Amino acid sequence: MVEETMAVDSLGEIVFVDPGNAFEDSAGFYIYERSFLGYKAYKDFLEKNYPEVKCSVVTEGGVIDFKKCPNPSTCRRISKDEINLRKESADEYLQNVKGNVVALVLGKKGAERFLSMPCKVVYIAEVTRRIRYAIFHAESSRNGKIGVVDTLRAYLGFWKGELATRKMMRKSAGIQCNGPAAFESYGNLSRNSFLYFDHRVETVAKKKDFNKLPKSIAFSGNMSPLKGSKYIADISWAVYNLNPEIVFYLIGDGVDRQDILEKGAPNIVYKGFMSYKDEWEPFVRENIDLMVMPHLQGDPSMTYYETLGQGVPIIGFSNETLDFLVSQKMAWSVPQGDVQQLARKIDGILRAPGELAAASARARRFMTENLYSQVLARRIDHLVSILKANAS
Repeated sequence: MVEETMAVDSLGEIVFVDPGNAFEDSAGFYIYERSFLGYKAYKDFLEKNYPEVKCSVVTEGGVIDFKKCPNPSTCRRISKDEINLRKESADEYLQNVKGNVVALVLGKKGAERFLSMPCKVVYIAEVTRRIRYAIFHAESSRNGKIGVVDTLRAYLGFWKGELATRKMMRKSAGIQCNGPAAFESYGNLSRNSFLYFDHRVETVAKKKDFNKLPKSIAFSGNMSPLKGSKYIADISWAVYNLNPEIVFYLIGDGVDRQDILEKGAPNIVYKGFMSYKDEWEPFVRENIDLMVMPHLQGDPSMTYYETLGQGVPIIGFSNETLDFLVSQKMAWSVPQGDVQQLARKIDGILRAPGELAAASARARRFMTENLYSQVLARRIDHLVSILKANAS
């Protein structure tokens, strides 16, 4: 028996613009693993729910020699068809598209050029002016005190950049705001904007037991200035001096790893890099009572939401993203740089299992309403709605 298939009329095309590069060598094509998984999920969702919509992936830097890849260990070898990867750069591809096309583009400096191309542009908003300034301050302070002139020059530059960003966003067909800080700053610039939380949580952890001993905390992520790495060793000592029984796990890697391990307290246990699904999720879920995130800026790191998905509350330095979680009673914060207050708060919270359990329950409820599959569906539905409006 021959199965007959009906042709589906095309509604148009959604183009996902990657802000980096793809790579190739004689063995095939490569893209960063995290990016691949996202684009593959987009493609699969569209094929299942919107077969009338074509999708493509393009990179701003185009496809270049794999030997030029700065982090080859984090790449995955793929066939182009798996995600409909195009060899042309984003500019080359989008300047020549025809018909009904919507492009999803990271709203960074220079992205306004896509507005002049024959497609509708939806921007991803992630980093606000305040977060950009905090990133500048964290990166610059690594090399010593920042001069007044440099600070003023940077501040004026960020204001100019902010004006250009807002102008760009207003001209867009829509805005997808990653995190509450971005939504508060840019959500009102388009009638077609919405808030989402970017992460990889597919299932939420079950109820945790916070009465087990020993108590444990963890830092997870890139051990770099932006994530507050210069404070981690001091935090470990401050916590150790209050309660030497608290275990402090370090998960991840980064430029400051060795310095932290050399200067940190005896409570530190270094776990290294963990693959997300097979290692990180079960380890955090089963071993961590409280995640310590001393980030010096409020970029919407996936680690916030992926931690909450394991039922683990968060504590850290106040910033735009963490302050939102504090308002939802899933986290605690202290003023930036106040290591002693942070340590006292950690010790106090770990001595109150009921308080931890209540925050954990709120975290699990929040993440149940924002699972990866749900977030993905909302984002694709949003893009398709713009495609449909443009076709009518």
